[in-house]
Amino acid sequence: MALQDIIQKIQKDLEKDLAKIEKEEKEELREIDKEFVQSKKDLEKKKEKRVKEKAKGIEQKMATLLSMESRSKLLKEKIDLIEKVFQKAIDELCKFPDGEYKKVLAVLMKKLPEGEGEIVSVSGREKITEEALREAGKSGYTLGKASSAIKGGFIMKTGKIEIDNSFTTLVNQILKDEVETEVAGVLFS
Repeated sequence: MALQDIIQKIQKDLEKDLAKIEKEEKEELREIDKEFVQSKKDLEKKKEKRVKEKAKGIEQKMATLLSMESRSKLLKEKIDLIEKVFQKAIDELCKFPDGEYKKVLAVLMKKLPEGEGEIVSVSGREKITEEALREAGKSGYTLGKASSAIKGGFIMKTGKIEIDNSFTTLVNQILKDEVETEVAGVLFS
């Protein structure tokens, strides 16, 4: 074998090895590129999933807030309606005809403590209040100056004691506590 043949053989072997190395590099680069593309897709999927989860969480929070706001408005409207019912009751009590009004006052006056005091009546209903006072048998009490501050009923004053038997107070402080739940049940059942 001549030197020329040996050089050609070495050169052919080198070309084969070089082609093999290039092929392996290309294959390795394709594999790396494939892994990169897959990693990128996986990251995009994870990112998309997180965005969807956050969006869903925000939607749920918004739905909860809207629901709470809606319930709060509904509750306020119900409370307002209940207040209107009690105000209507006060207005109706104040509109009682004189005979019925006198009976209501007499019942309330009979519950007053024995002794002396002053009865503050509603302006315009002094005579009926005085008649109710006699009917209740409370001779120690006198009719004082009428007040336009109360709509119906009366206020008893004696020394340091004051008993507010105005219809507004009776309905809002006494009756309301006792029947508010029943009223709500009737209105909203």
